[in-house]
Amino acid sequence: MNAVRYLNNREEITSRMPSDKIPQKLEQLEKIFTDKDCLDTAIATNMIAVGMDVDRLGLMVVTGQPKQNSEYIPATSRIGRSFPGLVVTLYNPYRPRDLSHYENFSGYHAQLYRFVEGTTATPFSARARDRVLHALIIAAIRLTIPELAKNEDAQDISSLSDLQLEAIKKVIIERLKIVKPSAKNEVETEIDDFINNWRLLTHQDHPLHYYVWNTKQYYRLMNDYGESFSATEKPTLRSMREVEKAANMYYEV
Repeated sequence: MNAVRYLNNREEITSRMPSDKIPQKLEQLEKIFTDKDCLDTAIATNMIAVGMDVDRLGLMVVTGQPKQNSEYIPATSRIGRSFPGLVVTLYNPYRPRDLSHYENFSGYHAQLYRFVEGTTATPFSARARDRVLHALIIAAIRLTIPELAKNEDAQDISSLSDLQLEAIKKVIIERLKIVKPSAKNEVETEIDDFINNWRLLTHQDHPLHYYVWNTKQYYRLMNDYGESFSATEKPTLRSMREVEKAANMYYEV
């Protein structure tokens, strides 16, 4: 007979928690249940839909149907990654949305992705280019030019010929013509400026890498977005799901 497991260690993971505390709680969630610091239960909002990758989670209770299917799908997908999981949905019969989903539960879940809402996007806008254009250039170079694919090959950007550079630019500009042709001149200028700055960085007193963690032996071209970085490093997103940094707001009474 299996022993009873008591869920005594509970925690709330919501926006009311200071942002610097959230990673600590996620680390606790990753601990197995035999660890004394393990979290047995986490009460959370839909903020867990993004960036919470905890493989051991096995049970989720969803209270009410979220307003958007694009929230419901990623939130419930946090369960059952390493082992089979169970998602239990609690509906309120006095809420029309909940009642509708209850009446069409099987059909809705059989075609879940069909109901995902379209999202608004502003590709190649100025702020989007600030965040990801350099990463797009680096990815295109590393994928199409084998001599510049390795991490340490960032030091050899000056070996890129004008013909190779034009080929990289053409790939991006051809896509730009479909999405936002009015930004063509600005994007071409930004690509040239980035490549020129990249070439200047190779003349520093340490070799240049695309990215290297926690060392002073090399300089790096990119750093994680949201972390501290030097003027020569480009803050780089790991995902386009969230493009904004958290900001603290203070007010005086």
